[in-house]
Amino acid sequence: MRRQAWPQRRRHATTAQRANGEIAIVNYDRCSYCGACVPVCPPDCITLHDATWQIAEDLCTGCRRCVLVCPTAALNMRTRVAA
Repeated sequence: MRRQAWPQRRRHATTAQRANGEIAIVNYDRCSYCGACVPVCPPDCITLHDATWQIAEDLCTGCRRCVLVCPTAALNMRTRVAA
């Protein structure tokens, strides 16, 4: 029998966690809207809005998990632009 993992509370990224200075971006020409990126995103910054996936830049930690699981290579990393 497999143990069921309890969902953990999700917290916003701290400045130290964003130290790599990169965020995920979506290439909509390659995106198949499969949603594989959503469950692996630790801060829940990927949401569906107006039939397109949106990434909240202020929440993205730059962990690259979404990039690694994307079957169509529609997600990439770019340098965070200072506000």
